[in-house]
Amino acid sequence: MTLRERYAILAAFLIILLGTFLAAILVGLGLFPRADPDYFRWLIGAGIVEILGAVIFAFRDSIRPKGQVSVTLRFPDRENGTVDLDSEECNYELKEGNSNQTKERGKLLPTLGPGGWQCILLPSVSPTDYIQLRLKEKNGDRWQVRWFTPLATIRDAIHVPD
Repeated sequence: MTLRERYAILAAFLIILLGTFLAAILVGLGLFPRADPDYFRWLIGAGIVEILGAVIFAFRDSIRPKGQVSVTLRFPDRENGTVDLDSEECNYELKEGNSNQTKERGKLLPTLGPGGWQCILLPSVSPTDYIQLRLKEKNGDRWQVRWFTPLATIRDAIHVPD
């Protein structure tokens, strides 16, 4: 979800919230004499729940627990299991959102699992970030996984000629 869409949804929450509180104030002031007195308390409770919902929606990325996301690597140019990665020569680059600014660079530790080679991404990775992987085999062959978001769980590695 883009930032613009998030702001639009948050604005809709706030408009509904203002409407609810305006109705509560009008009932509380007695402008609707035939309204049930419990209606005022119900509107205040609904407004509080709407505020809570808007806050949770706005900050849900920062309050959700950070889990590990793993990416399974496929090597379409080779048979499964014939790639022998050198874990000392594998790196990642992380870019923040749609910007071209590098947020972080570092070593990557690929592990051979039941589905092939897997890489566990850092907990600091946001769903809006982009990641690129550079891998090297023990025989010197190089591979690259082009930019992807952490929501992708299976990625193809492309052989990089020398």
